[in-house]
Amino acid sequence: MAYSPAGQQRAGPLTETPAPWKYELVLALSLLAVGFLLVPLGVYWAGRLVAGDYAGDGGVWGLLLALWGDAGRGQLSAWILFLAPYLVVQLMRLSWVLLRRPRAVTDLTKTEKYQ
Repeated sequence: MAYSPAGQQRAGPLTETPAPWKYELVLALSLLAVGFLLVPLGVYWAGRLVAGDYAGDGGVWGLLLALWGDAGRGQLSAWILFLAPYLVVQLMRLSWVLLRRPRAVTDLTKTEKYQ
């Protein structure tokens, strides 16, 4: 904890809660980095196991450059691949919110059975 000149404690940078937009920005950038780097590597590895060596030039780098080039040309399939980690996490968060929503409670004394 850092101390102010008056001797009162104030929160330091490690104890403050980050602003929600900062958290969302870090989450989005992290998941986009995973989508742009790790997912294509996983696709390359899985493709080698299932279909054999990559037919394009350059091996893993050839695939990465081809996918990045497709994304630059606006290919929907490349963007879906790159955005998949972010979209999956956001869908999981949405489903969590919807499933955790409180249910409406009915008053049992107003039903015909109890009157």
